Amino acid sequence: MDNLMGDEEEEEVLAVLKAHTGSVNVVRFSPNGKVLASGADDNTVMLWTRYENASISSTAFGGGGSEVWRRILVCKGHSSDVTDLTWSPDCRRVASCSIDNTICIWDVAGELSRNQLVTSKPAAVLRHGSWVKGVSWDPIGLYLASASEDKSVIVWRTRDWQIERKITGLYSKQSSSFFRRLSWSPDGQCLCTTHGYDKKNKSHVAYVVERETFEKDVDFVGHDTQVIVSRFSSSMYGTRQAPYVF
Repeated sequence: MDNLMGDEEEEEVLAVLKAHTGSVNVVRFSPNGKVLASGADDNTVMLWTRYENASISSTAFGGGGSEVWRRILVCKGHSSDVTDLTWSPDCRRVASCSIDNTICIWDVAGELSRNQLVTSKPAAVLRHGSWVKGVSWDPIGLYLASASEDKSVIVWRTRDWQIERKITGLYSKQSSSFFRRLSWSPDGQCLCTTHGYDKKNKSHVAYVVERETFEKDVDFVGHDTQVIVSRFSSSMYGTRQAPYVF
């Protein structure tokens, strides 16, 4: 392998975004790649977009690098640290969760077209019994899944924000981990949940729940401590016999 250890090229810093006043815990690009959302310990979610005016200095918005990104939206509604966020597949809404026991739903479509910084309030607020540490939007758009320190995963209907299913009994172990980030498969047929614990085998697992019944389908085993994050590949894979999705 040529030049494996030496003369490595340094990656260029394209932009440094500065506006949060607390530690940034999560950043997520919108599905279309045009907007970046960030959530932090300052209780806010912020939306950023790339500024196309090349004549503007990269330090104009408090950053540095060759690109200019500007804040277009500040979402205020949480009363404590934001732990995770997720975009709807149509890029029109953002869901964020916090250790204030809530999930906030933000309608951002109308705000993205504005040329000035605005402040938004949540369109809906969903509640768990304890800290909410992970949230994931169904790629089909019908559900939102959230994971909480109350040892439950809730699947919410996006049409009315009522509970479709509350999954309990699989997440019995307490921990000090800050995240319980879960994820849907790209086709929306299953949900990989974190922080599972197999009492019979006394092992930490990630449970995969199938969409039709929201019952446990597969256990991912082999971890020595709590699984705190799961993520599916967004690519389609296949074999010579038949295609399948990971």
